[in-house]
Amino acid sequence: MNGELDTQRAASWGALAVQDFTNTKLVVVPETGHGTIRFSQCAKDITAAYIEDPTGDLDTSCIEDLRLPIMLLDGKMHPLPY
Repeated sequence: MNGELDTQRAASWGALAVQDFTNTKLVVVPETGHGTIRFSQCAKDITAAYIEDPTGDLDTSCIEDLRLPIMLLDGKMHPLPY
């Protein structure tokens, strides 16, 4: 699990860390820095689920709700394209 805005451990490093392992899943939490589980209940829930069952499927769907929209010049809020 990486925070997208982590200044101590870049989110891109997470992808490098898991690339040579099997049965891994990288979870990048948007709008968070280092120590992602302090920033949202979503990250806490994912962490707890992993600790309870490390080989199970993780439900990371709550991450999609963490991305903040941006306001463009048209004055409307838009989701970021990623």
